[in-house]
Formats: sequence, structure tokens, C-alpha cells
Amino acid sequence: MFAKGPEVAEKVIGAWNHFDGVKYDLIAYVVMPNHVHLLIKTYYGFTLGEIVRSWKLFVNNFVAKNESLRMKFEGHTKGACAAQESGAPKKFTIWQREYWDRFIRDENHFNKSIEYIFSNPV
Repeated sequence: MFAKGPEVAEKVIGAWNHFDGVKYDLIAYVVMPNHVHLLIKTYYGFTLGEIVRSWKLFVNNFVAKNESLRMKFEGHTKGACAAQESGAPKKFTIWQREYWDRFIRDENHFNKSIEYIFSNPV
């Protein structure tokens, strides 16, 4: 994902905030020019995969419907979508198919994760 301007970063953060306190607790986050980091605590009945998929879909649809934003992403999305790799018709996406997740092991790991997120821009 390439946060090409403040309106995309704001949409990403807005997507995260939308279900904060409903499906998860949003603990820490940062939006970088080409990736994001966040720490959430999911609630029972909501899988991480479903939550991440909803964020990606929401932000991707916002960018896809805004031609000026979409043009900023053209050329940076090649290979990001599995459909492109399989020879299927090209589908616009700003996200990589996968994401990296971690389970927090203990309080020390929790604190180190927050520190890492907040220091990532530095």
C-alpha cells in the first residue's frame, strides 16, 4: 500500500477508527508512505482476517472511485493482486494480498510492539 497523500492516510485511519470499540480495541498505529503498522485487540466473534479484509476493501474502493488518487497509484500496484499474477483480468488494488500478524506473548512484547510502532517513522 502506498499512502499517496493525506486523504488516503486519513481514510486508512478512519477505517481503523470506525469499528474501534465494536470489533476490536485500536491500541497503536502509524501510516507510512508504503506500509502501515497497528496494534489491535480483537473481540470474540471477529476474526483478524475479516477485519483486515474490510479495512482494505473500504480504502481500496475509496481510491478506485477517485480518479486523481487512482492515477497516483497506477504503476505502483503491479503484482499486488493475485488476479494479475494468474493472468486473469487486472483488478485495481493498492494492497498486497497478505499481511503480517503477530500474537502478543506478554506485557514486555506488548510494550516493545507499541514502542516499535511509534518509533517507525523515525
